Amino acid sequence: MADTIARSGIGLISPQAAMDALDRHRVLDNGPAVTVGVMDWERLAQILAALTGSRFSAQLGNAAGASTAQAAEGLRHRLTKATSATERITLIMDALTALAAGVLQTGPDRVSTTANLADLGLDSLMGAELKVQVQRAFGCELPLMELMGAATLAGVAERLDVLIQRHQQEPTG
Repeated sequence: MADTIARSGIGLISPQAAMDALDRHRVLDNGPAVTVGVMDWERLAQILAALTGSRFSAQLGNAAGASTAQAAEGLRHRLTKATSATERITLIMDALTALAAGVLQTGPDRVSTTANLADLGLDSLMGAELKVQVQRAFGCELPLMELMGAATLAGVAERLDVLIQRHQQEPTG
C-alpha cells in the first residue's frame, strides 16, 4: 500500500512530524483547515486533473505544464497530418508507450505493446493515471473501463485511433 501511495505522489510522514506541523499550525491560526504531508504535486496532478487548476498553480511548476501542453498540441497536429491509418497508429503507439512508461516508472523500451496491461504491472490506480495522461495528450476521453478492456497498449491505440478520427470529424463552433 505504501508503494502505491508513493507512486501517486503522496509521501508518508511520521506521526511526530505530523504532530509538530499541527502544533505550528495552531500557533499560526491560519484557518479551520490544514493538510500536512509530503506531496509530489506534479505526480499527483497526473492522477487528479483538478489539481491542474489555478488554485494549485503555486504548487505546480507552470513550465512543466506548458511544455506538456505544447507536446500534446504537437502530437495532435502530427495526427491530423498523418496520411494513413498505419502512420496514425504508429504515432499513437509511440506516444502511448511513452505515457505508459511514465506511469510505470520505466523506460519505453521496457514496455511491450502486446503484453496484457495487468502483466505490465498496470493496476487500477495506474490505469486511472494513464487515462488522465491519454486525455491530456490526445485531447479525447477514453473511459477507464474501455482502456482497461483493451487488454494491451496495441488495443488501446486502436480504440484511440477511432476516437481521434471521430473527434476530428466533429464540426467545430
